[in-house]
Amino acid sequence: MAVVVEFDEAGIDPIKTVSDKNVEPQWTLLWYLRNKLGLIGTKLGCAEGGCGACTVMISKFDRVAGKIIHLAVNACLTPVCAVHGLAVTTVEGIGSTKTKLHPVQERIAMAHGSQCGFCTAGIVMSMYALLRNIPRPTMDNLETAFQGNLCRCTGYRPIIEGFKIFTEEWERSQLMINVREEGANNTRTCSMGDACCKKVFTSEPTEMFNSKEFRPYDPTQEPIFPPKLKIESKLDEQYLIVKGKNVSWYRPTNLKTLLALKEQYPNAKIVIGNTEIGVEMKFKHLIYPILIQPTQIKEMNGIIEIPEALRVGASVTLVELEETLRYYIQIKPEYNTRIFREIINMLHWFAGKQIRNVAAVGGNIMTGSPISDLNPIFMAACIKLNLCSLNHDSRTIPMDHTFFVGYRRNIVLPEEVLVSIDIPFTKENQYFIAYKQAKRRDDDIAIVNMALNVYFVPDTSIIQEALIAFGGMAPTTILARQTCQKIIGRKWNKSILEEIYDSLLEELPLADNAPGGMIKYRRSLTLSLFFKGFMHISKELSKNVLDVEYISKELESASDCFHYKAPKSSQYYQVVPKNQESYDLIGRPLVHVSAFKQATGEAIYCDDMPKFANELYLALVLSTRAHAKILKIDPSKALSTEGVVSFFSSKDIAGDSRWMGAVFHDEEVFISEKVCS
Repeated sequence: MAVVVEFDEAGIDPIKTVSDKNVEPQWTLLWYLRNKLGLIGTKLGCAEGGCGACTVMISKFDRVAGKIIHLAVNACLTPVCAVHGLAVTTVEGIGSTKTKLHPVQERIAMAHGSQCGFCTAGIVMSMYALLRNIPRPTMDNLETAFQGNLCRCTGYRPIIEGFKIFTEEWERSQLMINVREEGANNTRTCSMGDACCKKVFTSEPTEMFNSKEFRPYDPTQEPIFPPKLKIESKLDEQYLIVKGKNVSWYRPTNLKTLLALKEQYPNAKIVIGNTEIGVEMKFKHLIYPILIQPTQIKEMNGIIEIPEALRVGASVTLVELEETLRYYIQIKPEYNTRIFREIINMLHWFAGKQIRNVAAVGGNIMTGSPISDLNPIFMAACIKLNLCSLNHDSRTIPMDHTFFVGYRRNIVLPEEVLVSIDIPFTKENQYFIAYKQAKRRDDDIAIVNMALNVYFVPDTSIIQEALIAFGGMAPTTILARQTCQKIIGRKWNKSILEEIYDSLLEELPLADNAPGGMIKYRRSLTLSLFFKGFMHISKELSKNVLDVEYISKELESASDCFHYKAPKSSQYYQVVPKNQESYDLIGRPLVHVSAFKQATGEAIYCDDMPKFANELYLALVLSTRAHAKILKIDPSKALSTEGVVSFFSSKDIAGDSRWMGAVFHDEEVFISEKVCS
């Protein structure tokens, strides 16, 4: 039951209640779209925000900035309650084969970017959300937009080929081609000479599609943001309560109400992006009776500058944090923003764009994952955490070695709320670097990550203080305090490396049975990541300090990371003879027969088929022993569970019907006496 509540001036006691029975708090937006609204274009893939097949666009009006914001999000994790007062656009809403395709849908189909098509609608919506924010994106924008979209068929090449036509780089390349073609000699030369691919083919090669046939993109023809949501702030200001059978959802509008709720329900979970709790509820089948969304609380949603730091609200999303940090990098001296730069660099590898659009700074800290991408940076930077509760004084604590007390446990009291964090400006004699190693670059969790923060005695290479934080080497993010202590007062040169290596191996032993495996590899990563950080700081330090040890040219690149390069390619095929009959399809680059329906979400997959009324589902009960006698089967507990209708065993199958087999019927459908496999 959804309940919209109006409150008195104190914001705690309700004075009016209006109920609606159409929403349950545990429903995700994806479930609601597919099962309640019948919008099956949005697909269920991984159900944990990793594949992007469920991508939709959520739009909201930022009343402070006075602008409309469009976000690509994972509908599989987004709680349906969280979109109260927001506009949701699915793939069905931008175009269809029955009316007119959107240019995004047309281009991915005609560029052969859709094969099985299951991921296509999500990719379309990621591109659509990008264009709504940046009508003329760059290739870098394009690469970032698809970090959270996985495709197992096309290899991404035709997808990029089709979508790059929206970019600035494409426009510039076309202008250059036109200029060359209008030149006096009107000839082009290739550095390959006679080996040029255009000379190898017996017939004149051509591209796989003709970009001139594509419908031009006109951002002025997009659907407008709902005027009611823009003009009225009523839905933003409502204290929303959604009460379901097992879960209750609260969206308070001021800090006092939030603290009162946390005092009343100390075990309540605070939900912003739902990127962690949503996965736990789906795969671990956890139930959290009380969920609180703090996105309307001013103190938790702003970023302000204070002396020596930026104060960032705990509900600020990672994308909002990145935008603000980029602004400060532009207006502040370089030495003030070294931590900010590393946060931005790390955010590029933090999950996908859909996750960063909704995941919050505070959630990342409070979840306390031992392989968090940001927590090593926060710990090495020694950020301050501002906590608040209803009946106790507010307090500020450092995020240091005392903060985490166990796996996903910290020193924050149950009734306390993390309101904001203070990220410090760096000093001129301070250098900071962070690295992450994962199995793949984009959209993957870390194996090991490291952040290194070093203070030097001004104008020297003598270490004044050092902080080295690691993730993936213990049940929590940890500081290598013993190692740091050993190098204080030493010069920053290669003579300290071996001592640091030995100290790190001793301080971070990592048991052979540690979760995650790859023990030797992870231990070696602590050394190699530190070496990369050592080389980076050595290069930066040499720009400002004279007594830094010389770095050989062979080692200069050791600190470098992968840098994205826009894909450059051409795809050619041999043109069919002019006398080939039109019905002869051999050699012709034809568009996938279902591509347009896949791009619009109209293609029907097994899970999209309409369900019958009172449809039942069957699940097999498997033996927990490979070879054992069945003494007793008691289904009473299962039958008492809500939704379970019946139980069938060998006793319910009559006579010879209980035997099966390919040739000889010598295997039971349901085992009656003895399990043999």
